[in-house]
Amino acid sequence: MGNAIIITKLQDRLHVFHMLENQIDRLFVEPLTSSEVYPNGTIVIGKIQKIVAGIHGAFLSLGSKTEYFMPLPKAGEHNVWLLNRAFDGSLKCGDEIVVQVIKQPIKSKQPMVDYHISLEGLYCVLDNSGKGIQVSSKLSVKKANELKSLFLTEHTDEECYKIVIRTNAGFAEDNQKVYEDYLVLAECYRHLRSIYNSRICYSVLYQPDAAYLKAVKDIPRNQYEEIITDIQEVYEALGSKEYIGVRLYEDASYPLCKLYSLETKQQELLHPKVWLKSGGFLVIEQGETLTAIDVNSGKNDKKADICYATNLEAVHEIFRQIRARNISGMILIDFINMKDASSLDSLIQRVREEIKKDYVRCQYIDMTGLGLMEITREKKLPSLRELL
Repeated sequence: MGNAIIITKLQDRLHVFHMLENQIDRLFVEPLTSSEVYPNGTIVIGKIQKIVAGIHGAFLSLGSKTEYFMPLPKAGEHNVWLLNRAFDGSLKCGDEIVVQVIKQPIKSKQPMVDYHISLEGLYCVLDNSGKGIQVSSKLSVKKANELKSLFLTEHTDEECYKIVIRTNAGFAEDNQKVYEDYLVLAECYRHLRSIYNSRICYSVLYQPDAAYLKAVKDIPRNQYEEIITDIQEVYEALGSKEYIGVRLYEDASYPLCKLYSLETKQQELLHPKVWLKSGGFLVIEQGETLTAIDVNSGKNDKKADICYATNLEAVHEIFRQIRARNISGMILIDFINMKDASSLDSLIQRVREEIKKDYVRCQYIDMTGLGLMEITREKKLPSLRELL
């Protein structure tokens, strides 16, 4: 098997496996959501129950017992859609406001909404938190300039939103397909603007695609050759959109998950110990707010060149594990000690290169006085450990 996306069910929960070189690089697991909490991406009219100035936030009801947290608008914000009055720069208890669900509840944290509206397509994202055209930094300069020119030539809408052109735009059949994707989003946005004032509080204005479709959209097309699923409904949903190489697996005698040892590979992601090909190993310990990763040489010689080689090998595996396990927050990495400053500089450079591959915002911070590397990674979804 080459690089592929596999969509199947394990323990009655839908899983999206992004496989690179027969290893899990990303893994989406359908969350066990409460019927009281809307899926991420849902746009609904909520009512502000209380405002807490100390944390610059508000708590909203969307029609159920569950409270949702929302950051308050910053000074100068104007794209806030209120039903009961014109927005004057501040919010009050009782205000009816259009919001979008952006985070599910994680442990003791409440679900979160935002007053900004964001609509995602395969090639574009429309977001009313700003203006202008923003192009993925992963596109070539030539492609980025072509797409910018196309949008500047044809885009005359004066709506207050920005257009984000995704990495996937580089793999569209032609540039016009990218623009057509935007037009669908723009039409949806205008429709929402035209109807929200005539709806009652707690009305759902927009329901997003199934979560697994978003997971597939977020994987650049150059990182997979085909999408394989054994679920007819998923196959039909993917077939109705512009996805390449969608295949329905129909061999009932041998399950898809067993063919690719998916359950075994998933269980390996829950183990703290990860072996390296060189004989070294990693120990990954996830805490509530911090993850510690220790690099060990195993039975290898402790010579400087071997320590350096083991550390370089560990970098690639560490960041694969971080992506696949969806580890976030503060991450401390204890590499094998190296006295050579140039080797350490080279190691840090390799870490920076791996960070660029991440689909979630990740940042190298520094080396501590004890020689530990500090990394931070944004939390968007629960980690695999929390989900399972």
